[in-house]
Amino acid sequence: MGVRNHKTRLVTIFLPGGVPFLMVPFLVGIEVLGFVIVAVRLPVRLFANIIAGHILLKVLAGFA
Repeated sequence: MGVRNHKTRLVTIFLPGGVPFLMVPFLVGIEVLGFVIVAVRLPVRLFANIIAGHILLKVLAGFA
């Protein structure tokens, strides 16, 4: 979706202003990695919360 909306300007989203040219690949890599980590972290947290709820219900049902 970002490529469709921003075309070649998409890389500028990952760069702060005034970055030296030699640091561009390094900073773009770090920023992309940050976006990927968020996209993986949120579903893992959701899955863990759902599983924890199911385990809690099973434990409470076992006491009854």
